[in-house]
This record gives sequence, structure tokens and C-alpha cells, in this order.
Amino acid sequence: MIWPMVQAALQCGGMASFSGKLKPAGRAARLWFMRSPLPRYVPFLAYSYAWERPSAILLPAQKLLYVPVPKVANRSIKAALADAAGLPYTDPHEAAFQTVPLTAVPDLTDYFRFTFVRHPLDRLVSCYAQKIVLYARQLQMPLLFWRYGRRFWPEMSFAEFVTAVAAIPDGRADRHFCSQHTFVYRQGAPIVDFVGRFEQLAQDWEFVRQQANIGPLPHFNPSPHKPFAEMYTPALAQLAVARYRQDMALFGYEVEVG
Repeated sequence: MIWPMVQAALQCGGMASFSGKLKPAGRAARLWFMRSPLPRYVPFLAYSYAWERPSAILLPAQKLLYVPVPKVANRSIKAALADAAGLPYTDPHEAAFQTVPLTAVPDLTDYFRFTFVRHPLDRLVSCYAQKIVLYARQLQMPLLFWRYGRRFWPEMSFAEFVTAVAAIPDGRADRHFCSQHTFVYRQGAPIVDFVGRFEQLAQDWEFVRQQANIGPLPHFNPSPHKPFAEMYTPALAQLAVARYRQDMALFGYEVEVG
């Protein structure tokens, strides 16, 4: 009985559908999931984001809409937005934001809609450093990517990680290595007005601040690692670029290796 429910949850970006009914996004969906029988029978599901659907954050008072892209200063941006909205939190990811599924973002012409993206090769290094090296290997937490079977393991090298990710299409990819354009684009067009860059985070955040009354950006969740260009051989970079070719083109990134 449990396994069919588990299978229904495992879709790109964490869309969860049980008994034919879509559960609400964000915090409400997480609460529903944690109160369900699933964590008791399969506790590692708590590390799979299976209770969530990709969603945008709305701040009605500030007329802001934010599209979170995993591994792109998410926690820091959410903290700044929660502070602006007066929402209490211990973890910014748990703040009680008003959200809307990315598949149903309304045409809010009076809102400033924004997101941030990151060089795809750098984002992949950050994902490996945090989810594999720090969490799975050093802290010995349950492997986030358990649902891919033996493709991922705590002691895997970065080259093995890139090879594994390159073989998983966006339709089956975990949100942390799913292509960034899948969050930002719908039917070939962006659902935001402004795409900031992680590489110039402070400068682009100041531009966002000019659009609304929000504070500076705190620094959360760093994943220390070498400069990403030092992590790739030319062949490995070529593999990663092929995997994220659409992100590279849409967001204007170039290969910076060797």
C-alpha cells in the first residue's frame, strides 16, 4: 500500500499527488505530509521534498512574487522576504508564506516578479558539496537522492556525481539539479520580470530592494568548495554543459573551465 503512494510522490521538483488529489503547496503540504503515515513507514521520505510542489512566493503588501530556484541563495532570500512580511521563522524554508504553484502563476501585472539563477556548472558543484559531501558523507544523513537507487552514494567522486546527473532528464530530476529554466519558464516565456544572478547577488539584490520595502540579504547555507572551474576537466565540463545546454543559452552563461 505504501509503495504506490511513494511512487506517486516522486516527480521532478517534488510534485505530490495522492489518491488522485493534489495537496496544497508549500508549508501546508509539508504539514499534511508530516501528519500522514508516510514518514512513519519510510522516514527517509522527509529528505525527498515529496510533500511539495514547485511554487512561487507572494508578498501582497510589498507586491512581490519570488520564484525560488534551489541552490541559488534560496534560504537567504526567503529570510529577507519573511522579515519584510513580518513572518516568524526558525528555518526560512518553514516561514508561512502565501504561495502559488508555478504551474498556475497568475498574471500579476501590478507585482514585481523576480528570481535568481546561477551558472549551471557552479550550481552543480554546490549541490554535490552540500548534499553529497556535507550531508551524506560527513554528517551521515540519509541520502537525499535515495530514490535513484545506486546512482548516488556518499563516497562518490564529483566526476561520478556529474555523470549520474547527466543521465537523469529534467522529467525525473530532483529539484536540486533540475534545470533552472524549468522553474522560470512556462510555454517558452519567463514568468518573472527580473532574473538576478548569483554571481552578482549583492548588486542584483539592491535592484530588487528598490522595487519594494525589503531589507538586506543575510547569508545562509554556505557550501564551501573550490572555485567551480577547478572541479571540472574539459571533458567533464562538456558533459555538464550538454546536460544544462538550455540553461546556458537562456541565462547567458558561458563555459569557464581550463
